Amino acid sequence: MMPNGGEDALDQQWKEPASYTHKTHPSKSFCFHALLHPSHCPNIFQQYSVLKTHHHGPTPSAILEPPPHVLDPSIFGLPSTKSSSSLSIIFSIWNTMCGSTLLACPWGFHESGLVMALLCLIAVATCSYYTCTLVIRHTTMKGREDFGEVCVEVLGKWSRWLALIVSCVILVGASIAYHIFMKDCLLSVVDGIFSLNKNDGKWYWNDYWAAGAVFLVLFPLVNFKKLTLLVKFNSFGVFFVLFLIMYIIYACVMEIIKTSHVHPPLPHPHDKLQPGGIILFGRNCAHLLGILSLSFFIHNVISSILKNQKPSKTSLQTNRDVFGAFFMAALTYGIPGVLGVIAFRYEPSIEQNFLNQFANHDIPATVARFAVMLQLLSIYPLLIYIIRVQVFGFLLNKQYPGFFWVLGQSFVCCMITALFAAFFPHVGVVLQYCGAICGLVYLYILPITLHVKQLYIDAKLRWYSLVGHSLLLLFGFSILVTQFIPFEKIFPA
Repeated sequence: MMPNGGEDALDQQWKEPASYTHKTHPSKSFCFHALLHPSHCPNIFQQYSVLKTHHHGPTPSAILEPPPHVLDPSIFGLPSTKSSSSLSIIFSIWNTMCGSTLLACPWGFHESGLVMALLCLIAVATCSYYTCTLVIRHTTMKGREDFGEVCVEVLGKWSRWLALIVSCVILVGASIAYHIFMKDCLLSVVDGIFSLNKNDGKWYWNDYWAAGAVFLVLFPLVNFKKLTLLVKFNSFGVFFVLFLIMYIIYACVMEIIKTSHVHPPLPHPHDKLQPGGIILFGRNCAHLLGILSLSFFIHNVISSILKNQKPSKTSLQTNRDVFGAFFMAALTYGIPGVLGVIAFRYEPSIEQNFLNQFANHDIPATVARFAVMLQLLSIYPLLIYIIRVQVFGFLLNKQYPGFFWVLGQSFVCCMITALFAAFFPHVGVVLQYCGAICGLVYLYILPITLHVKQLYIDAKLRWYSLVGHSLLLLFGFSILVTQFIPFEKIFPA
């Protein structure tokens, strides 16, 4: 029994739901009213956290389970039942951000020039890290499990739909890039086999057949209800990334040694911008800005990764872990890019897929292509699975609504990526436009507008904070605008 008037006071409390800025921690107050009337609880995540912390009796599983569109940490190689260490969190974030997209970094660095590329890398990494901390501040640090739900509370329902659409578009864009990478690798490996046998097979083995073959392999994998085996296999992604980095370093060093005694005439031998043939400031840094915006994108899953970190961690410790992951990612993207610029300094341009820079019969390159295909065969289904969880979990309140629903979604996604791989196999262009357009929304607009509006609600917004965040938004818009400026025509070689 509750004291007289207690129930009325409690009902009155839920007639006027606590705002997003309510400072009472769930562990200090228990929502008994939510047990009887779950629909009255202003936030499903707060209800879930409160029940999980305080309720020790038999509880309906539907109440204790997080919302269907929230991803489980096991997808990212983290245990679901126990807290993860800082090292596990750092490597999980790094492994999620980094992958085969680093194969496009040498092309982006080469187009930008060495100094300009490093400036772009530092700028995008810093801005992405800061906006990622904003997402963490308003989700993980507040006991929330989904950034989209926070956007609804502060910005309105339109922001939840925008976040969902942009998140899915980014995942589809990454899937397109991975399909192109797998198609290129398969095409080169088969071409290498034919060339070794002195038999030209290109008349019946081309981009279309290779893209179709990859589609036939991927389509059954993306329809599995549970991806436990692929998740376990993807846990070795760290070793694949390290192997890929080592191969790029090896290939670039060998190219540097091969061209160390080659000095072709330069158009401007005494130009300080081209010492030894290395271009310091290239004609177009827009390509790299777009690629990096996608490369440092982790915002839509960061709350899921941090969901099972140690409860005793402070915001400073969490930001430290995230900073470590971003720093490692910056090195991962920077090393291949810098070496690519130096190694191919005499080349007017290099391939958007760095592996295509080497002959099909090159044995080390063939081994690297096999490694890339194996890695992406495990990552691609996970991307389609994340799209499935986010879309069906939000729209139908089920992660697996039925075989035919999943079959249709998988077919549409796989067909889109296959068509791009067959008819528009320009992976660098796909990455740059996807990163610039979607990164503007999820890396800049949503986190910054959410944070600024919350500061305004709390009466903590200062003019210098408004100016600083406005400059960040302007930087995000400039990345998008530069994608449509023909720098090659404005600054001809």
